[in-house]
Amino acid sequence: ILSCLVTDTRTAEKHPSLIRPISVLSMTMDHLLGLLNRGYDDELLGLHNFLWDRMRAIRMDLRMQHIFNMQAVFMHEQMVRICLQKQL
Repeated sequence: ILSCLVTDTRTAEKHPSLIRPISVLSMTMDHLLGLLNRGYDDELLGLHNFLWDRMRAIRMDLRMQHIFNMQAVFMHEQMVRICLQKQL
C-alpha cells in the first residue's frame, strides 16, 4: 500500500513503475475497506489518517493515468461513503 507521498507527479515521472494499474488499485481499496470491518474502538480512530492518505494515493494514481471507467467511479463512491460515515 503506497502512501500519497510516493505517488506524487514528479516521482511518478521518474519512476513510472510506482504507478499502480487499476487491478492493483482495486485490490488496495478492498484491503482498506477490510480494515474497516472491525468494531469501533480506539485503534479504528487511529486508522483515519492512514486510510485518508492511502485513498488519496489511489485517487492520484487514477487521475495520473486518466482512468475514468466504472471501476474507478465505484472506488470513488466507496471513498465518499467512508468520508461521510466518519462525519456522522
